[in-house]
Amino acid sequence: MTADLSPDPIFDHLGGESDVVALVGFLGAGPDGFVRLFQDPELKISMDIPAGEVVHRHRVGPDVDLLGGRSTIWVNGSRMRESIDEGIRDRLARAFLVGDFAAEYLTPESLEDAAEQLTFMAYYRPPKTGKRCP
Repeated sequence: MTADLSPDPIFDHLGGESDVVALVGFLGAGPDGFVRLFQDPELKISMDIPAGEVVHRHRVGPDVDLLGGRSTIWVNGSRMRESIDEGIRDRLARAFLVGDFAAEYLTPESLEDAAEQLTFMAYYRPPKTGKRCP
């Protein structure tokens, strides 16, 4: 018996794009030009993603996902790694973090970092090298 080694259908859906970041959540409408991905079923934790950067969406059915209705979206990886605007980083730090240490080491530098901190990532990633606590 020979194993089926044909590529998974996702490769066809991504159209050959390999620099993508997979995120999981409840997809909703965002501000103009954006989609909003919610991490929780109460729709309290979210992040806005430029709609034009979403490469593919796959709805996960209730037969697979106990919460039902979540989606996996694949987002352009280079866009996800772009630095977050300094003004947004400052507002995040003021709203959620106290002290210079927390602001320096816990404020996300990119959308990818924010997605990882908010547990939107579709799979576990080992910690990145880079900024480390002193």
